[in-house]
Amino acid sequence: MLRVVRGTGGIAHVDPGPRGAAPGRGIYVCPQRSCISRALKGGFKRTLKYDGAAEEALGSELLAAARREREGNDGEAQGS
Repeated sequence: MLRVVRGTGGIAHVDPGPRGAAPGRGIYVCPQRSCISRALKGGFKRTLKYDGAAEEALGSELLAAARREREGNDGEAQGS
């Protein structure tokens, strides 16, 4: 799961640290493209109450984080 946080200034971003490390109002989303797409269509703005002006950047950030999480999980599965 990925955590998105509304930080200072009302800007939403992906929490880069361990789960729940970044301060602020947060919401979790699964790392699948379909989940991210649905969340960007209204769920994030409604729940986080952030300024949606940077939504395209947030979408790109989420997709990159999802890709990193999948790659990390693939490495863990291969190492087991």
